[in-house]
Amino acid sequence: MRTPATVLVLALALASPGAARAADDTREHRLALAAELFTLTGGTERVNQIIASTLASVNQSYRALFEQAAAGISDPDERQEFLARYEGELSRFNSGFTIALNQRADPGTLAKETMLPVYADLYTSEELEELLAFYKSPLGQKLIRTQPERMALAVEGMMARLGPLLQQVIEESVQAERARLAALAAEHEEDGR
Repeated sequence: MRTPATVLVLALALASPGAARAADDTREHRLALAAELFTLTGGTERVNQIIASTLASVNQSYRALFEQAAAGISDPDERQEFLARYEGELSRFNSGFTIALNQRADPGTLAKETMLPVYADLYTSEELEELLAFYKSPLGQKLIRTQPERMALAVEGMMARLGPLLQQVIEESVQAERARLAALAAEHEEDGR
């Protein structure tokens, strides 16, 4: 038998915001909160920035390889022509890559479809609401606003430290490949005699 005091305690507990949040910890609710978080934090824009940054890094690596190859061209005009032709090809590649990627899928939509279930599975509704509250706060907004700058500085710092190492690895790989090709050519030449 429930006393009026027990009923009052239960009613107050159920009426409290914390109880309402705990009661709505369904996956659907977490997905909705995750979608709000994804939008608030600029998820689609971040994905596009990551793709652009990745493409720029790949381009930088290939550019270093072609500049190294151009260093072997003794005539300065031929070297410039070679590099100009390469830049044109790189630009064509980037455009084609971007068009092909966007024809197959929208990276922002794919990221959203991938990330929302991850957030919904890793966080409770209460935790997602806390994340939303944080990202709506002045510090959270600053964190979102400064994300591109933080990423650019981090990539710049990594490339400053990793760049020389990549250059060394590229040079060693090119030398090894040249030696391998020279050995194959010599072997082929011997077989032809």
